[in-house]
Amino acid sequence: MKITETIKNTLFAFAAIIAALFCVNGYFADRSAAANRFKPAVYALASDSTPPPSTNIMKHNSSFLISSSNAELITTIYVYSAVIVLLLVAIVFLGIFLSRRRDRYKQLALTDSLTGIYNRAGLKHEFGKYIASHPDAKCVEVSLDVDDFKIFNDLYGHSLGDEILKALARELKASFGDGSIIARCGGDEFIIIIKDKTCKDVHEVLRRFTTSDHIFHSNGSEYKFTVSIGYAEYPLHAKTFSEMYQKSDIALYYAKLHGKHNCYCYHPNYQLSVRSGLGFTLSEVIQNLPVAFLIYKADPKDDTILCANDELIRLAGCNNFEDFMSFCGGRFSNLVRPDEIERIEKSIWEQIDERKDGTNDYVKFHFARKDGSYRSVLDHGRIVDNSKHGRVFYVSFIDCDFIKAHYDEE
Repeated sequence: MKITETIKNTLFAFAAIIAALFCVNGYFADRSAAANRFKPAVYALASDSTPPPSTNIMKHNSSFLISSSNAELITTIYVYSAVIVLLLVAIVFLGIFLSRRRDRYKQLALTDSLTGIYNRAGLKHEFGKYIASHPDAKCVEVSLDVDDFKIFNDLYGHSLGDEILKALARELKASFGDGSIIARCGGDEFIIIIKDKTCKDVHEVLRRFTTSDHIFHSNGSEYKFTVSIGYAEYPLHAKTFSEMYQKSDIALYYAKLHGKHNCYCYHPNYQLSVRSGLGFTLSEVIQNLPVAFLIYKADPKDDTILCANDELIRLAGCNNFEDFMSFCGGRFSNLVRPDEIERIEKSIWEQIDERKDGTNDYVKFHFARKDGSYRSVLDHGRIVDNSKHGRVFYVSFIDCDFIKAHYDEE
């Protein structure tokens, strides 16, 4: 029962009790008044001759007895009525509390706790309500995610990754909020249901959203990110929610295949095998390469490390990226044996300046490990321009000791 109906019924019951109390009180008041009218006659009769005790009228009709009896009865009724009213009020408040608690749990079940928009369950629920009330309606489902989100998490940490997701949710609500269903379906995956539109209607809006700059600020720093989009139309491309989700997901991965940072509408020629054929992301490739890999700033005065894969972390004898950064202080030069630092840095920058091999450099040095030991490594670096960090070094390392142990001298 809804809260308003419960309150209404309780008020009706309360009014009925009050009306009953007035009726009872009026009834006994009338009886008391009638008894008072006969009081003079009774006393006059008593003054002439005193009737025998068995016929004493005062015993049965005395206004004093009637009034005290009525007062006790009315008091009892008031007490019981007050108890009933209090119980009804308690029931109302209990109903309100339980109803609000139920609504709260329902909201939690349908809402993404990080961004405050719908989750997957909420998306399906709202889409079902929309189709049930508009059986002939058309709409567009948009699948969207952040390009290279895992790499961003690895570079800056998950807390900053969460800030990206919240910033993107705010942008989506500002751009598509009116009449659309917006949800985060896990990780960096967002879904938008744009009601009463076709793919042709929304293409230009989605293209502008994809190609525009997405910027947010955190702790005084500015960060940029890009998104990719795939979309499909209901019921043109799909007859069910699950089918529409699958079609927009296929279109999204066509966008990923074609350089990211763009949007694609689903086409029947797109095959599901393309989506499953990817099977990996760039970050997964980097993390699982059998080569130690590192990215750090290409600045003679600032060699801050930006990224390190698992193989390099193992080479340094560390447990994870945080442990590795703590060990080396987040600087490339701290990975070089102290007596070699000046020679290595001079060699790297001379090779870069001379450009004998494009923007590549090659050096050999002793790589520092957390346990205090050193391993001989070959360093192959390349300087590149990055849109977020400016000039950076991409560096791969080959463990010379490992090569000697696993390959023949030949």
